[in-house]
Amino acid sequence: MMKRIKKTKLIFVLLMCVIMLSACSGKKELTLGTYVSKNDELIFIELQSNNNFVLINSPVSYHPTGKYTIKGDKLFLKEDDEYVFSIKNDKLIFESGAWLESFIDKGSEFQLSKKDE
Repeated sequence: MMKRIKKTKLIFVLLMCVIMLSACSGKKELTLGTYVSKNDELIFIELQSNNNFVLINSPVSYHPTGKYTIKGDKLFLKEDDEYVFSIKNDKLIFESGAWLESFIDKGSEFQLSKKDE
């Protein structure tokens, strides 16, 4: 009887650990689609399936493409350069990326386009 109680307690503790670890992972989910700059509607980010992205700045013919990853509350767009955004309330807040810094200010917000919702 005592052995059975210990086994049940152990299973319960392990189950609680799994639940707590999955709740604390902090991985954000983003909706795929087009995120438009609130300050300049000519700049937008297209998040596509398979973690692909396209960064479009309409006045410029160069459109970086590559893979994106999400770590905690950060979105990383990686091609030759790396662009970093914070994820807050389904918005992307620009933090860094040399090429993009010449077009927009740090702290610029990007929001999912209404046509994608």
